[in-house]
Amino acid sequence: MDLSISLNFLRILLEVYAFVAVMRALMQYTDADFHNPFSQFIDRATSGPIRALRKLVPRISGKDLLSPLVLALVVIAIERLMFINAQGFSDNGLALLILTPAKFLDHAITIFIFAVLIRVVISWVIPRITPFTRLILTFTEPIMRPARRIIPTFAGLDFSPILVLILLELANSIGVAFLESLGYQMLG
Repeated sequence: MDLSISLNFLRILLEVYAFVAVMRALMQYTDADFHNPFSQFIDRATSGPIRALRKLVPRISGKDLLSPLVLALVVIAIERLMFINAQGFSDNGLALLILTPAKFLDHAITIFIFAVLIRVVISWVIPRITPFTRLILTFTEPIMRPARRIIPTFAGLDFSPILVLILLELANSIGVAFLESLGYQMLG
């Protein structure tokens, strides 16, 4: 197999793993329910590196919030470095320091957009709480609660997901796009 194909395949695997690592970091921050098959898969897929990182990264208020974040950022940085080199750019540490959080934010926003959309569909279709619905509810609640304060329920309908989705899309199209363009400008 050609080396460039192997490197592209490895980069794609890193991209998928970065997505999983970002999901683990977000689940840790949102106190999502880890007692369902999906959460347990994410936990198992990331537990080895996180255990190693726990020896190096301190806990915050007794919680391990930084290890999943560090894992996600390290995996993204490696993937971004491979992407930069594959595109023929020279290594630039400052550009990598900008492109890595930009990619993290891009993944995080994408995850939250899908989670909010799933939450909306669940509210229409599934009348009872299951382990998966509990995961989606606890995962999205930290971003839905402030939106509900701004847009209260009207006639039994919750319009806050619309506000959340608009704000997430704005953050992606303005914030992430700005960081990415800044990072790529530094690459030349």
